[in-house]
Amino acid sequence: MHDLVIRNGSIVERPGNAAYTSNVSVDDESISAVGVIFLMFALIND
Repeated sequence: MHDLVIRNGSIVERPGNAAYTSNVSVDDESISAVGVIFLMFALIND
């Protein structure tokens, strides 16, 4: 599970380059993944 997931964000790798759209996940205040990020959700039944 990631601390934060930004979906369809604009990413610019270097100044002057064109931006592209991708997903970014953050864990422990650092970027942990860019691109396809799989999210798992738990369904809890009482």
